[in-house]
Amino acid sequence: TVDRQGNLWMTDAGSAPGKGHQAFKFSPDGKILMTLGKAGVSGSGPGLFDQPTDVVVAPNGDLFITDSHRNGKNNRVMHFTKDGKFIKEWGRKGTGRGELSEPHTMAIDSRGRLFVGDRENNRIVIYSQDGQVLDEWRQFGRPSGIVITADDTIYVADSESWGTDTGARELPGIKKGIRIGSAKDGRVTAFIEDQESTAADHAGAEGLGVDAQGNVYGGVVRRRMLERHVLMANPLASPESVGFSADGLKAYQQAMRALVDDGKLAGVTTLVARHGKVVQFDAYGVQDLDTKKPVTKDTIFRIASMTKPIAGVAMMMLWEQGKWTLDDPVAKHIPQFANLKVTTPNGEAAQTRPMTMRQLMSHSAGFDVSAGYTKANLREADLQAMIDKLAKLPLAAQPGTDWRYGPSVDIQGYLVEKLSGQTLDVFLRTKIFEPLGMTDTGFWVAPSKVDRVTKMFTYGPDKRLMTAPTQGDPTVKPAFLSGGGGLLSTMDDYRRFAQMLLNGGEANGKRLLKVSTVELMRTNVLADGVTVDLYGPNVNIGGIGFGLDFAVILDPAKANTPEGKNSFYWGGAFGTWFWIDPANDLIAVGMMQNLAGSSPAGGSPQVRPLSRKLVYQALVEPKK
Repeated sequence: TVDRQGNLWMTDAGSAPGKGHQAFKFSPDGKILMTLGKAGVSGSGPGLFDQPTDVVVAPNGDLFITDSHRNGKNNRVMHFTKDGKFIKEWGRKGTGRGELSEPHTMAIDSRGRLFVGDRENNRIVIYSQDGQVLDEWRQFGRPSGIVITADDTIYVADSESWGTDTGARELPGIKKGIRIGSAKDGRVTAFIEDQESTAADHAGAEGLGVDAQGNVYGGVVRRRMLERHVLMANPLASPESVGFSADGLKAYQQAMRALVDDGKLAGVTTLVARHGKVVQFDAYGVQDLDTKKPVTKDTIFRIASMTKPIAGVAMMMLWEQGKWTLDDPVAKHIPQFANLKVTTPNGEAAQTRPMTMRQLMSHSAGFDVSAGYTKANLREADLQAMIDKLAKLPLAAQPGTDWRYGPSVDIQGYLVEKLSGQTLDVFLRTKIFEPLGMTDTGFWVAPSKVDRVTKMFTYGPDKRLMTAPTQGDPTVKPAFLSGGGGLLSTMDDYRRFAQMLLNGGEANGKRLLKVSTVELMRTNVLADGVTVDLYGPNVNIGGIGFGLDFAVILDPAKANTPEGKNSFYWGGAFGTWFWIDPANDLIAVGMMQNLAGSSPAGGSPQVRPLSRKLVYQALVEPKK
């Protein structure tokens, strides 16, 4: 247990000669501040323990310690002041009300009630702090570990059910694992099944922890390992509760799965949420054609240009700090761009007006499309090298007159570093990913996560799906940190990001941006007559504008989309996609991993219009 001052409290139940039968308080830097009990001395008096199992600290600093482990002689709860002075004890060996048999774990809820894991009796006994029995719960299995979070969510580790030790009264036929529910009313709402949940000779997680993002950690004693269970998304809500048809969402899921079954995609994942509740989350197919390793809800994808909105949020954080304004000349922050010329049919000419930050944030600053810089190889080295190269090249258009999808957001990544004094990876991690709990998003992955990274796919001459010939090493930190396309992420991580934006810049009780800032990001800033033509002049022109690193639906009818007006969105080159619909309070995220997966001419099925069509067909009660 960690108290409000950051001190660590723990028990030592071991019985090695001269050791064990004690409880300790450590400072955050590891100094022993208090010791209760006598080393190696088992006893039943107020100052002695017999294999103490757990300690918790009440809000007023008082201590409660459970004492004894299996075959221990005390089976009691002991109450001490914050200074370690004994107050009282209760409990004795037995199966009756108020009796205990191996009190193995303990936690305190927001009302100050003590939840004691009475393991050999297969129950949780709830006490007042003066030892009065308030209730008994058996729905959480055989409790070895209990954690109760600030919102009264209870997590209970059942490490010994399905056992054969009749003397210990292990629960037969009940699977081992971690049950999650409400400490307020005792409802069990989720179950993390142990990987050997029905092995009679195996014990599952006993020690238990939950981090700020809701990820669950289980300490497995017999296998001497720590398990980490990642919170993927909110438990699925009833589709009908937020206006969706369950059959409609099933049709969406089946349509996406059919693309895998028909050999058009290796794997695909989809997620839909409304009013902050996830109502559809599916992962189907494989992430490796050779090994047939399945795509899962925590598969890591290269999200390519879905990095851009994240870089945009970073820029707007700095905008809120007054580091730049929309009307600033870009040259104010990048002096090398002060005298950039513009290519014209009659040769190079001066800029009619200096490019502004507003234009840089909306792909209308005059830089060419990415293909126009193939020879320059802008991502060859680092961000500064890119700036040095661009400073020697002319613009492709007069600033503000044309929308061209090129290096603008990579330039923004450079500006994040310059304006913040941090490297782009550090800024994104500390200012966005950590506050949102995006634990699997970054420019590279740890070696321990590499088996979760999907392969990239393409199509052979026969139009059949195949593994792309070049994969790269996702565990290597790139020299070029691309704000325009360098991140890897998961479905749930990106859901957290999108939900934050739909919430108006806030999530997990943390505000990243002001509501007005998010509204500005989804406001069209292109000059009259400038159109968004990502895939050529005849694709997606009508009804679409561009804000600050997002495309914006200005007129759904002209855009030929069922999304609500002012929806904002983007996607990635490998086929990943998302949109945020404030009018319907809805987000959708999808991920696949094909080369040229987003291009209408790339050979991949066009999942983006299909997903929009089916999701809104499933939204049968939009006013709900």
